[in-house]
Amino acid sequence: MRVSSKQYLVVSLALAGVCLLGAVASAKSVAYPGGGHTSFMVDVPDHWTITPGKEAGDYMDLESGNGVLMEMRTLDATHEALQEAIADSEKFINENYEGVELNPVQNSEMNGLKYSFVTGTGKDKEGNAVKLAMGWFKLKDGTLGEIWYAADASDAEGIQEAGKVFSTYRAP
Repeated sequence: MRVSSKQYLVVSLALAGVCLLGAVASAKSVAYPGGGHTSFMVDVPDHWTITPGKEAGDYMDLESGNGVLMEMRTLDATHEALQEAIADSEKFINENYEGVELNPVQNSEMNGLKYSFVTGTGKDKEGNAVKLAMGWFKLKDGTLGEIWYAADASDAEGIQEAGKVFSTYRAP
C-alpha cells in the first residue's frame, strides 16, 4: 500500500499545532507505557485527566477541562506499522471531522528526537471549527511515538496547553 502525501500529512498532523513552546506550569511528568519500561515522557497540566493504556501500543488519553483531547502511543518502527497508523488516522479524521484542510508535512527535531508533524483544521459533527495536529517521533528505544490532538478552535488556552505538553515530549 502506497502512502499518499495527504495521508502522510494527516499522520504528521499532531505535532505542529502542538508545537507551541514553553514549560507546563504546575504539571506532572507522565511516563509511557509505564511499568518497567518507558518509551517517552511528557509533562501534563495537573488539571488534565490522564487515562493510561493497559499495555504498550494502547493509546494514553489526555483531556483538558475544556475538551482538548490528546492521545499518545507507541508503535513498531516499521514502514508497515507507520502506513497502518496513517490509514487509521485518516479514517478517524474522516469519520469525525468535515472539511479537513491540512498544512504541508514538516520535519524537525526536539529534545533530541526527530519527528514529522502536520497541522490542520476542520469541523466537528456539530459544525464547530477544530484545530487538529498529529505526528510521530523516532524514539530511542527503537519504536515510533504517535501523538495527536483535537481542540475546539476557540479554546486558545487548551490549544496552548496541548502545545506545552507536546514541547515536553522526550526520551527518558
